[in-house]
Amino acid sequence: PAATFTKTIKVGMSRKKIHIAGRLEKIGYVPGENILLHVEIDNGSSSRITNSKIELVEVVKYLSSGQKVVTSRHVLVKNEMGPIAKKCDLVKEKEPLNVPVLPQSAVNIVEFMKVSYEVSIVINVGGKTRSVSQRIVVGTLPTKHSYKRFHMAQAPPRRLCVWPYDHMPKVPCPSITPAPLNPAVNWGKISELDPDFQLQNVNYHFDQERAV
Repeated sequence: PAATFTKTIKVGMSRKKIHIAGRLEKIGYVPGENILLHVEIDNGSSSRITNSKIELVEVVKYLSSGQKVVTSRHVLVKNEMGPIAKKCDLVKEKEPLNVPVLPQSAVNIVEFMKVSYEVSIVINVGGKTRSVSQRIVVGTLPTKHSYKRFHMAQAPPRRLCVWPYDHMPKVPCPSITPAPLNPAVNWGKISELDPDFQLQNVNYHFDQERAV
């Protein structure tokens, strides 16, 4: 389903306010997909918005050793939109945030830790940071609406490939190979959603001189 989220901010003693609105065409995404966000920021105040941006945020809630609930927030991806003058507005259509490789949303799997994701519109005004957010779901199986966002039989771009070993400086090159079908998956239902769907694996070619 689509989602709209809004917030009205009062700046100082003025009656003029800042209105922030965001709209998503859906709230479910998978890694590698673009979140396309419609943004409207109406700065009706007499203060300049020094910066505006959109962010994809990971929110982790967990139970500490002291039996206290701790919440941490980590900005995964951001897209800067710049300043907004007083009594001006900013409208952006389909501002992208690319979903990186992430664990899926997990709010009810275990009691001691919950992982969720939010899309936020953030502004800086009057020396303060203000934001409005919408929770989204990150899964593993694309919906029919997601398939058109992907290019079949293409490897992911190098910028999405992270190689953690400093002693192996060459990032392995990814390639696409057919994947065997898992009999536990309802492939008939997936074919109904998208007859062109193909399951494929990403393999990596290593530098043989440094491979371990």
